[in-house]
Amino acid sequence: MRTGAILCHIVCGIGMLLCGALQFNQRVRKVYPRRHRASGYLYIAFGVGCLAALRPLRSSTSEGHGLGATCFVEVA
Repeated sequence: MRTGAILCHIVCGIGMLLCGALQFNQRVRKVYPRRHRASGYLYIAFGVGCLAALRPLRSSTSEGHGLGATCFVEVA
């Protein structure tokens, strides 16, 4: 489950980067407005996928609370 969630998070993140690049490309926006709009919808879908993949990762960490600040600061 954890490996699948990590893979999903990585794939969705790469998809967001590619779709985000198309969103800022002025030529795509002017010449291909339908592709620009579709890219925006895909960007949202990939973002939801990224966030959804974090839930099983968070619950699989120690104590089910995620890493939080305790991985950076020693808590006494």
